[in-house]
Amino acid sequence: MSGCLAVNSNGRNGGLAMLWRDGIEVIIQSYSNMHIDSMVQMENKNYVLFTGFYGQADPNHRNLSWDMLRRIGRTVKENWIMGGDFNAILDNDKKDGGRRKPRVLTEDFRSVLEELALVDIKTSRGWFTWINNREGDAMVKERLDRFVFSSTACNAFLYIDTNVISQTSPDHEVIMLDTLGKKPKEKKDNPRLFFRFEVCWARDEKAKKIIKDSWCNYSDSILEKMNCICDSLGPWQFNNFNKRKHQINKLSKKLDDFIQAPSTQVNLNRIKETRLKLKKLYEQDEIYWVQRSRIRWLKEGDRNTKFFHVRVTSRRKKNDIERMKDNNGCWVYNNREKCRVARDYIIDLFQTSTNTVNNMDICCIPKCVNDEMNKNLTQSFTDKEILRAFNQMDPRKAPNIDGLPGIFFKKN
Repeated sequence: MSGCLAVNSNGRNGGLAMLWRDGIEVIIQSYSNMHIDSMVQMENKNYVLFTGFYGQADPNHRNLSWDMLRRIGRTVKENWIMGGDFNAILDNDKKDGGRRKPRVLTEDFRSVLEELALVDIKTSRGWFTWINNREGDAMVKERLDRFVFSSTACNAFLYIDTNVISQTSPDHEVIMLDTLGKKPKEKKDNPRLFFRFEVCWARDEKAKKIIKDSWCNYSDSILEKMNCICDSLGPWQFNNFNKRKHQINKLSKKLDDFIQAPSTQVNLNRIKETRLKLKKLYEQDEIYWVQRSRIRWLKEGDRNTKFFHVRVTSRRKKNDIERMKDNNGCWVYNNREKCRVARDYIIDLFQTSTNTVNNMDICCIPKCVNDEMNKNLTQSFTDKEILRAFNQMDPRKAPNIDGLPGIFFKKN
């Protein structure tokens, strides 16, 4: 992340952090231990006011939070999006279990949203964002975290979407906002056309068996053995990765259903069991995205799958060539045409435009490589040199055209 602002908490209350990645222009307007107010430039170059917010946990001081929002709201001229832990609910339907909230608290929260013309963005998946993780009748679930946006922003963000992402351990769930979440997706390339050995397969017994069988049941040519391994692992890779995504989505939906269901001991046990299963799948997913992100300085184990995923996405955007201009000055967008333009450019670049001289006298050029040096340079590689080269390889480094990184040779 290229930018960060962190505000310390006041005891156990407040405390916020805002991070933004490379290429995003963010201008901090104001901040406190309860809010961060910023101007964010969108892809269309328009600015939107984004406010990260943490509401007072003490109901007796809750009006201080609402007064702060009113002060910010009076200065807003742009589209406004605000999100965070409001520590308040709009009505008692937004909670399950425990005592009912005093009516005056819910009405105060509702009135400040109406006064500032802020619209509560309903979640597409999940509902409750906080659970006290207690057992039996003591379990309480509430919708404390949310995103709201100004009524004027409705036309600017037609595809806006929010989701509750269930966590494996904390009491607060993550709520995510996607301004293009409901926009129809473009058709992607078929992932079965691409093969890459993933680091997480080094621990998978099925992958090891496929590699062993392919290596032992083929010809003596090493290149043919490697091609056979790629051909065998390709379909297994596609099905395995899709299976893991399907399992994560299925378990996440189950966890959402258990959290939204009535608070019983059976449901609490199901929540704990499902979170453990999700934790295992997330660990596998983290290893997968660590390799693809090519981040070498961060060790495994911090569950930063989203961070790795963003790095992969940003690298793809950086490496992607949207269009190219040919020799006639015309822009081409089709992949086949872009390949043609690139090929023609390379041919023109390295093709000589002068007449070649076959009988060139090179006697005047000093000799730098003697016979002994030439013998050392042209001799075959020894096993010791090959082993040393393997040990120097980063196991997750970008693979060659065969899709096999260093860890494949180290583990097999």
